[in-house]
Amino acid sequence: PNPIKVLMQTPLPSLSQQRRRTYNVCEDEVKYTFKLLNRYVFNEELPTPRFLLKQSRKHWGQCHGEVDPVNDQSFCIIEINRKFYCVQWFITILAHEMAHQYQWDVLGTYREQQGLPLLLSHGPSFFLFRDRLAEYGIPLKTDYSTGRWAKYQDLFKM
Repeated sequence: PNPIKVLMQTPLPSLSQQRRRTYNVCEDEVKYTFKLLNRYVFNEELPTPRFLLKQSRKHWGQCHGEVDPVNDQSFCIIEINRKFYCVQWFITILAHEMAHQYQWDVLGTYREQQGLPLLLSHGPSFFLFRDRLAEYGIPLKTDYSTGRWAKYQDLFKM
């Protein structure tokens, strides 16, 4: 079976356990999950970014596009929270940030050739992989509601 589908179909922990955000990720797990998503969803087009694991109440994750003026190269840094409600929530957030990385690292090359600025947005290019991610049970949204998650326990209803 496909490893992404196996992870997304893992039984959810109890609500009380989820509220404590007991699903902790380490850098090795982030890299492994990145490789799986890159292989099965993004056709191995994404270079491995630098990962920063943080403890944040404001953001589950963020993708920062950077330009190195010395080497004239652009690259991404993905910040990801250390604690999540469950593995499914973690995968969903990482996939969201990878969609931004695709905008910057892959589509950015084409935009630069056309004289357009690089972008990280929730516009049409962000949703290129929405259907592909949905095949694996991963919703691609602009915002994720923790209240709706607690109520429905369904990633597509948040």
